Amino acid sequence: MKSIDLMYQTMFAELGQRSLDAAWTADFPPEGRFTPANIKGRKYWYFDIPDGHGGTKRRYVGPADDPDIAQRVTDHKRDKTTYALAGAW
Repeated sequence: MKSIDLMYQTMFAELGQRSLDAAWTADFPPEGRFTPANIKGRKYWYFDIPDGHGGTKRRYVGPADDPDIAQRVTDHKRDKTTYALAGAW
């Protein structure tokens, strides 16, 4: 069996990560915000986004102790600040 060249392995891994990042950005746009909620002694993340009618739509994201979600929430806050400073939206 022939092995796949490291360059192609790296490109494939990068493509997979970028796809994941794009899906996350589509699901959690910069107009919204992550909101923590304590339920029965546990902390969870929800995402609030304006619904276009003066209200907000809330969606469950996951437990706050999940390191992947925590990192994404941190990244979202950082990116949101960057977008605001750049006047991107």
